[in-house]
Amino acid sequence: MQRAERGTPDRYRLKALRIPLEATLPLPESLVESCLRGTSAGSHNRTLALIVAIHNTVRIKPPEIERRKMPPGRTRWLTAEEWKRLEPKLAAASPLLVQAAAFTLATGLRANNVLELRWSQVDLRRRVAWLEAAQTKGMEAIGVPLNNAASAILEARRGIDGTWVFGNPRRPLTKASNRAWYAAVKAAKLRGFRWHDLRHTWASWAVMSGVRLEELQRLGGWKTLAMVQRYAHLAPEHLAEVAAKIRPVSLRYNAQKRSWRCTKTPTK
Repeated sequence: MQRAERGTPDRYRLKALRIPLEATLPLPESLVESCLRGTSAGSHNRTLALIVAIHNTVRIKPPEIERRKMPPGRTRWLTAEEWKRLEPKLAAASPLLVQAAAFTLATGLRANNVLELRWSQVDLRRRVAWLEAAQTKGMEAIGVPLNNAASAILEARRGIDGTWVFGNPRRPLTKASNRAWYAAVKAAKLRGFRWHDLRHTWASWAVMSGVRLEELQRLGGWKTLAMVQRYAHLAPEHLAEVAAKIRPVSLRYNAQKRSWRCTKTPTK
C-alpha cells in the first residue's frame, strides 16, 4: 500500500518540535514530553499522533504518552462588518492571501486543503472541486460545490500557476497563518482571530443562512453530526414549530384508577 505524503502542517509541526538531529527511534518519553511541554491540548494530541505514526511506519514501538483532554471547541467567527475591516488590510499585506481567505469563506476548506489545491481537482464548468481521502482530516474523499464567490476567485487565478490553484512561482504561499496574516488581523483590530476561524465563520454563516446541520456536515467533511453541534445555537429558528407545541400542563389525580393524568391548559 502506498503511503500518503505528509502535508505542510505536519512538516511545520515536526520542525517546531526541535528534536536533536542525533536522536534515534524510539524517541525517549522524557524527550517527547519536554518537546510537547507548553503546547495546547490540540497541538499536543496532533503532534503526538504524528510521532506515533512515524514509529508505526518503521514498526518501532512508540513512546507511551497519554493524549490530553480537549477543551470545548472554539466558535469564533467574523461578522460581515469585521470581514470588511479585515479584507482590505489583508489585500494590502498579500493579494494572494486575501484570495485564499475569501476562498475559505466561500467553501469552508481547511488551510492545507486550500493551499494544496491543484487545478486537476477543479472543474470550473461543473463548478465543483474535490479532495482525495488522503487530503482530508476525516480520511474520506469529499466533493466541494463552488458558489459564485468561489468560482470568481478561481477564474481570477487561472493561468497564474499551472499546477497549484493558489501557487505563485515568484513568492509561493506555504503557510496561511504567516506574518502578513497576523499583521492584517492586528491592523483590523480582531484580537485572537486565527486562520482556522475562517472555517468557523463559513459554518456559522451557513447555519444562520438556513443550511441544516446535516447539510453542513456533508459540506464541511465532518465525520459525525456531533462535530457540527457547536453551530446549532446560531439558528434556533428550525425549532420554532416544535416550540409552538408547548402548552402549560396540569396534573390531575384519578382516584378510581389511582393514577395521575396530564392535561394541557388551553391557550387563549
